[in-house]
Amino acid sequence: MEQRKTPPRSLAAGTSARPLPHRAAFRLVLAGRLLRMRCHKIETQPGETYPMAVLRVITAMSADARNSLRGEIDFLESLGADGAPSETIRKRWADCVLPSFYTENGK
Repeated sequence: MEQRKTPPRSLAAGTSARPLPHRAAFRLVLAGRLLRMRCHKIETQPGETYPMAVLRVITAMSADARNSLRGEIDFLESLGADGAPSETIRKRWADCVLPSFYTENGK
């Protein structure tokens, strides 16, 4: 009987079939910017999107570091567009992601 070999699934695998929700992508971009400000290097692998590369870096961090980063992202997100750590993030994401999130939650 011939055994089929399945290639290993990376974090990038399957992202085209089911894209990240806007809010999740926004939070990963925020996390990536904060990590880069702290001199972390985030490199995308072939076929990998930037948010998925950030997720790969975050999953390699200790649980305490992840929880600390999550708290910072929650705080920045609560500030709205003014909480974005860069003008580029503010322009690209604030108009399309944040208003719908805050409208859904009644804020």
